[in-house]
Amino acid sequence: MPKTTDTIYAGTLTASAKFKDDILEGYFDVSKLDEESVKGLIYAIKGNKRLNIKVVKRKAPGQYGDTHYIEVDQFKPNKPKEA
Repeated sequence: MPKTTDTIYAGTLTASAKFKDDILEGYFDVSKLDEESVKGLIYAIKGNKRLNIKVVKRKAPGQYGDTHYIEVDQFKPNKPKEA
């Protein structure tokens, strides 16, 4: 599947109050997994379904103090060739 230019945002993260930047806390919007654009990016390796994501640092903190966001990586590995 070719890489598209539209970013798929799937959550936000903030530095932990207790552990500072060592731990990021936040949410992943699981409803994104039901979107057709994301379903096509899920692949399996040895029977385990996977979805690649990126955790990206924001240029400036968001309205609610979030410092990072989760983006669905739109790269999908090629299927292995059959033997």
